[in-house]
Amino acid sequence: GDYSTKTLIADFKGNVKIEDDSVIIFADYIHHERRTRNSIASGNVMIKGKYTNVLLTGDSVVNISAEKYSKAIGNPILIQIDTVKSSKNTDSLLAKTDTLIIQADLMEAYRNPNNELYKFSGNVRMIRTDVSSKSEIGFYFKDKERIQLEQNPTVWYDSTQLHADSIDIQLPNRKLNLILARNKAIAVTQNDTLFSDKKEQISGNSISIIFAADSLDKIVSKGDAKSLYFMKTDGKPDGMVRISADELTIDIEGKTAEKIIMINQVPGDYLPEQMIFRKEKEYYLPSFKWKNDKPVKPKIELRSE
Repeated sequence: GDYSTKTLIADFKGNVKIEDDSVIIFADYIHHERRTRNSIASGNVMIKGKYTNVLLTGDSVVNISAEKYSKAIGNPILIQIDTVKSSKNTDSLLAKTDTLIIQADLMEAYRNPNNELYKFSGNVRMIRTDVSSKSEIGFYFKDKERIQLEQNPTVWYDSTQLHADSIDIQLPNRKLNLILARNKAIAVTQNDTLFSDKKEQISGNSISIIFAADSLDKIVSKGDAKSLYFMKTDGKPDGMVRISADELTIDIEGKTAEKIIMINQVPGDYLPEQMIFRKEKEYYLPSFKWKNDKPVKPKIELRSE
C-alpha cells in the first residue's frame, strides 16, 4: 500500500479491506481519498452494509461516503441473506428460500438507517426460490421490503408468467405476499404440459396475485377483465371458455381454481374442442405474451472476511 501525507490519498493492493460508518468494502484494489472518504474499489469487490444483511458484489465499485452512496458496475449482484460467515457456506446460504439475488448492468445503493434504496439499470434479473423476474429498470426498497420493476417487466411464479407496464413484488418479513401488475396486465399459465398451446390467460388494467401462508390464495383482475381457460372432462380436453367482466376474482385452493367471482359480467363464449383443436392460438387474448428466458441463479463466490 502507498499513502501520501500531502494528498491524503491511499492506494492499496491485495486483499484490501476498508471500513467507514455505513459500509465495509473488500477488494483486490482500493483507491481511498481520506479528505472526502470516497473510495474506488476494483477486482472481486464485496460491500457489506452495516445497517442491513444486504451484500453488493461487482468488478468495480465507487463509494461516496458522505452521501452514503455506492455505484457498482461489471456484473454487479445484490444478495440478501440472513448471515454470511465465509465463502465455505455460500451454497447453503444462497439456497435459502428467502435469499434474494438481483443482477443488473448498473447498480446504485442509497443507504440511510431508515431508508435504504437500491436502483438497478439494464438487464435486471431477480431470482428467489419462489419467484423470479426480468426488466430494464428495478428498485428495491429495503425498509418496505418491496421490489418495483419497470420497462418491459416479466415475473415468473410457478407455471405462471405475469406481464405489465410495471410490476411490484411485496416481500414482508422475506415472505412472498403480493405481486401487483399495473396497466396492460396479463397473467399466462402453462398447466397442461402435453398441450403446450393450451395456455390459460387473465388480463385487465391491473392484476393482483395474492398469497396467504406461503401459498397462492387468489388472483384478482380489475378493469376490462378477461379470462380464457381450457376445459377438461374425465382428464380429456373439452373446449375453451372466454369470459369478460369489470372485475374478476379467482379463489385458489391447492393450485386449482375453486371459485370465480365476476362483477358486471358480459356473456361469455364456450368453444367445443373440435373447433379449437390445433387452433388455440387464434383465440388467445389480444395482450397475450409468453417468454422462454426465465433467469437462472448465477454462480456466486463470496469473499471470506
